[in-house]
Amino acid sequence: MGARNHLPAVSRRSESSDNLAGKRGRFMESPSVDCGVSRSGSGGGRRSELSKRSEPASGIDRIIGGTPVPSQLKYPWMAWMVNASGQFTCGGSLINDRYVLTAAHCVSSNPSGTYMVTLGDLDRSTSSESRSIQIAATAIMHPGFDVPTSLNNDIALLKLATPVDFSANPNIRPICVSSAAVPNPGDTGDAGGPVMFRTTNGTVLNVGINSFVIKGCFTQFGGAYIKTANYVDSFIKSNTADALWCPAA
Repeated sequence: MGARNHLPAVSRRSESSDNLAGKRGRFMESPSVDCGVSRSGSGGGRRSELSKRSEPASGIDRIIGGTPVPSQLKYPWMAWMVNASGQFTCGGSLINDRYVLTAAHCVSSNPSGTYMVTLGDLDRSTSSESRSIQIAATAIMHPGFDVPTSLNNDIALLKLATPVDFSANPNIRPICVSSAAVPNPGDTGDAGGPVMFRTTNGTVLNVGINSFVIKGCFTQFGGAYIKTANYVDSFIKSNTADALWCPAA
């Protein structure tokens, strides 16, 4: 299956943020980091450091039907968020240095609130990871989201209070945003997380957002996924002009 990359059109990194003000649809590119790079290996000599664990975290369930991820470098864009009360809310995916893509229903109960986003965390069943980071974030919910009637436009962005420093956090990378459509269902527990597709050259693309599935992931019931490509120009690009987008590998 072919995939057409929908990374926003980029401008040179030398263009200042001030010059970008009001130029919706123009973006700065980070030349040193590729998006959609997934490494299933151990990460060389860093495996022991990346695999450190602490005591189990209480009250956190695993995704139904999920399997352990062999390396923290396998899905380096995965994020999870908690609300102001410290309650786990949803998953998400890092799409550039400043924004995490998630579902609108994850933030609809408190759209103006502050959330804490964790990146670089391999296992939610533990209370910490040696190389994970936590960044406060505010929500940008799609204005057309119409819960609880139909969950149309179930898409939102989390704007990080500080951009991710990819040089200091080599285990964290953004995923590419794309128009590819694949029949790959999610599971209960990863609402807001990405539907992913790997191209023939190995680049991993975000082609959808998990909106909802029937509890238990019963195969006779369908799930709902937001097609990312429908919102690249109308929502994602128009709200992320201050970010550094990474080119596809």
